[in-house]
Amino acid sequence: MYIQIEANSQNYNLIRSLVLNEKNGVALSLLAKYKKPEDIKLIKSFFNKKGYQASFLSAVENFPDDSFYGFVLKYVNIQKKKNEYDSSPEWIYICKTLAMYPTLETSKLFEKMLEEKDEHTKDILSKSIYLAITKNPNPIFDNIKVKIKLNDDEIEEIKMLSELYN
Repeated sequence: MYIQIEANSQNYNLIRSLVLNEKNGVALSLLAKYKKPEDIKLIKSFFNKKGYQASFLSAVENFPDDSFYGFVLKYVNIQKKKNEYDSSPEWIYICKTLAMYPTLETSKLFEKMLEEKDEHTKDILSKSIYLAITKNPNPIFDNIKVKIKLNDDEIEEIKMLSELYN
């Protein structure tokens, strides 16, 4: 049985307890919505926990504190070294999280991703970046969006993915 818990002031202690005691990834994402500095260390602790990367990225997307940015970049490098681009959801989470940091560094990283030579990989990254910068628009990403060439079917696919990975 699943119970839906809202991230409100009455539920903070319960949500934090679920994260601490049960290592609940969904609760981690909810905890991040409170944006409390005292939770930063706890959120960071999930970065190296096997199987919690999506939860970590979701938490950072909800609470894009500058102290998490280096972890996100490290995760990008880990994934690039693995050279596993079959998992589109993984790259959607990564790109959505990166888009929460509208910096020149993020913009350059997106541009470098779009230079990928392998067509399959470039397709996954292009769609993931497009979804991320459409969901979190910022003028610093405008030049990137123009570089991404997608047909109408691909844009519809991205809209569907956006609803799935909201």
